[in-house]
Amino acid sequence: MAVRDSWAVGSDTERLLDVEDARLAMGAVWAPTGAITARSGFTPTGGSDPGAVTASAPTPDGFVHTSPFQYVRQSNRGGGTYTWTLDATWDTDVLGTAPADPANPRHDLIVVQQSDAYFADADSQLRIRHVVGTPAATPTDPPVDGSSDYIRLARIVVPANADQITSSDIVDLRGTDRYTTTLGGVLPVPSQTARDIITDPYDGMAVYRTDRDWLEVFDGTAWRNPAMVSTTALADISNPSTGQIAFSRSTNLPYRYTGSAWVRMFPEVALQRTTAQPIPSGAVTPINWDAPDEDELDMWDSVTPSRVQIPTSGRYRCTFNGAFAFTSTSTLRVGQLRVNGSSSDILADTRYNAIANNHAPLHLDGEDTFVTGDYLEVVVYHEHGSDLDVALSVRPRLVVRRVSN
Repeated sequence: MAVRDSWAVGSDTERLLDVEDARLAMGAVWAPTGAITARSGFTPTGGSDPGAVTASAPTPDGFVHTSPFQYVRQSNRGGGTYTWTLDATWDTDVLGTAPADPANPRHDLIVVQQSDAYFADADSQLRIRHVVGTPAATPTDPPVDGSSDYIRLARIVVPANADQITSSDIVDLRGTDRYTTTLGGVLPVPSQTARDIITDPYDGMAVYRTDRDWLEVFDGTAWRNPAMVSTTALADISNPSTGQIAFSRSTNLPYRYTGSAWVRMFPEVALQRTTAQPIPSGAVTPINWDAPDEDELDMWDSVTPSRVQIPTSGRYRCTFNGAFAFTSTSTLRVGQLRVNGSSSDILADTRYNAIANNHAPLHLDGEDTFVTGDYLEVVVYHEHGSDLDVALSVRPRLVVRRVSN
């Protein structure tokens, strides 16, 4: 039948909907895997573990227990979905039904199975079944007879001569990717692999990555993070969009995706001198830097070691700390942050007469908007009368950081 009776119609004298019509109509409620098929799975719950099979506790015995659940099952034998419900814990007497073999172990299964008279089954019942295996030196799982609309919840490894079933005898067969959700709902998935095998995701479909604790949304082409995420590895973001922002817990810094690479949102160059630099008396002299701590945007090179080159137009914050060496004279000391080497374009200036028998600290701080190709220098000046070192007692250090566009 191509055109089904709609949910819900009838007439004055008869019902029009059959059970398959009803299942097909209900299938429209759940996350789709195709035009008229739905994703099978447990409906998520916050405070329980739906469908879990556990041993008796605190004292093990011959029973296992299946926790309550609701499960959406896309029918194997027809259209639409079943909604299975177990509304209270189900107890299964494993050893009472089939005592352990005295010599060999066996594998039993706990399954949920739906029979359906519509498909010529004997009845239309939902059952929690205990399928007993065959003892063997190397046991295997038993076949499940009857309806093919079933799921395996757990394997019970029954040891030879066992008189109780413990937690270590139970193998969870539900899988980690075991949930479904309603159409438009957020689907929990345990990994990128589980996300990538979602059949026919729709534009706007959302998943929650339980391995990363973030949301991803399908945009018709790829799975994207719709908001800023926090991660230890930016490579975990499988399909970043241009302009996306992420926080790296490895560096404790924010990053922006350019369309081809992740770059720091506030990139900086941090420079220092590892040796003292002698400064001639009476001469304005740039400090030459010899050791970049970091330089993500290649703002410094050894060819012009005094300069910090502006790679991209924007607003930058510049900070310098240093000191002239200890001296017995109290003459003038000057430090400046100059733009493009110009004595008339000074971003910051400090000057004073030094205190005799002390080093002369210099601190410069400034912020302004620059264009691509501009450069910054720290220049110093003194009137000591002979060379005076920019010393290492206060390690000379310059930091230039981009703060905005």
